[in-house]
Amino acid sequence: TPLYFSLTLIEIFGNNKINQNATIKSDLLNNYLDNDLNQNVLQEVNNKLTYFGYKTTLIIKKNHLESNSTLTLESNKERLKSILKNPENFEFLNNNTIFSQKIISLNQNVKYFISKQIQFSSNINISKNSINDQDFFLLNPSLKLEFSLKRIGRLGFSFDYNSKLPENNILSPNNQLNSYRSFLKGEQEIQKMYGKVFSVNYSLFNTPKRYSIEASLLYFNTTLDYNIESTIDQNFTQSNYFIARGGENTMSNFGLTNYFRKLKLATKIESNQNWSNNPIKINSNTTEIIKNYYSSYKISGTTFFKKFINFDFGYNYNFFQSNYKSNISKNKTSDYFVNINHTFKGIWIAELKYNFYNLDSKDYTFINASLSYLPRESHFSYSIILNNLANENTYSTQSISSYSYFKTTIDLVPRYFLFTTKYRF
Repeated sequence: TPLYFSLTLIEIFGNNKINQNATIKSDLLNNYLDNDLNQNVLQEVNNKLTYFGYKTTLIIKKNHLESNSTLTLESNKERLKSILKNPENFEFLNNNTIFSQKIISLNQNVKYFISKQIQFSSNINISKNSINDQDFFLLNPSLKLEFSLKRIGRLGFSFDYNSKLPENNILSPNNQLNSYRSFLKGEQEIQKMYGKVFSVNYSLFNTPKRYSIEASLLYFNTTLDYNIESTIDQNFTQSNYFIARGGENTMSNFGLTNYFRKLKLATKIESNQNWSNNPIKINSNTTEIIKNYYSSYKISGTTFFKKFINFDFGYNYNFFQSNYKSNISKNKTSDYFVNINHTFKGIWIAELKYNFYNLDSKDYTFINASLSYLPRESHFSYSIILNNLANENTYSTQSISSYSYFKTTIDLVPRYFLFTTKYRF
């Protein structure tokens, strides 16, 4: 194989701004701030990120070997500014922090094709990060071995060692309003976070028989991380980050997709599982372990008829369990949907959507319909939309753990009809 050589140089520049003004009406927040209960609290957010740099990449290919080397030089400056007032400022709830960062990074990736069926790859990233004149050296190696076997599929094993620095918002010195009844304070000490990731991936795409399988298993182990410490009462939650040994997380995913040609039907079965053990402090200086388990199962299908009515349908089931100091809480939700749509004469599109939700032993039904007319030789199109035909008034969701309960209720727009006209230039 002849030698392949490629060298590229890229200049990077960006300027991002976020400006947001919010008016908060909350008796709980006013009581916490010693305000009159009928007053509004104003929050102003003004964040800015400016960055520039250069990236050069060298690619070399020869026989069974492929090498990719990248050198990156980057400088960025980020300002996180948040002000809470009513109308006077609450200094202890204001943040105006500037982070200046310079990065020199070298990334080396090597792939070696042992045979047509076996591929080995390794990657190492070495970087020096300077944040507000503090220097940190980061080393991130990874290894991957893949097998591609006919009729059996593609199987891969990988290992990653991660070292990284916290996001800037974790380092904010003062309290930040996280919701109308919670505050979050950062940790000013900057430390490197360490972790290991082991993964197994499998995939099979059988084109003649029109089905595919995808599955994965990942295990995360964090040696050092920023964790959450919270003080919770009936009205407010005060949280802040603290540095401690990290936790463990195991994730598994499975998906099976089928296409039945004679039935003009595609189906998909999905399953996701997540087990986690993480350190946490709740109303105490003692670190405890909270164990969470989450699972979801979903089956869905779609028809592809040319002349008949088509259907989309599916069912989804979710289960969550939390274990904190032997206090176990569970939460189950499920939903299913059926969508019916049909196009006739190429200019009329009719659609009916039906959704049913069972959330925390309460049922919700949503029915929407629409009829659209799209004449071929006209710039105009017309639609009649009918929403919330079941006339649901509210929609409530609950978040339950072994140490807290949170419920959100949203007032819905009553049943309504809408006529729209569009003009295409």
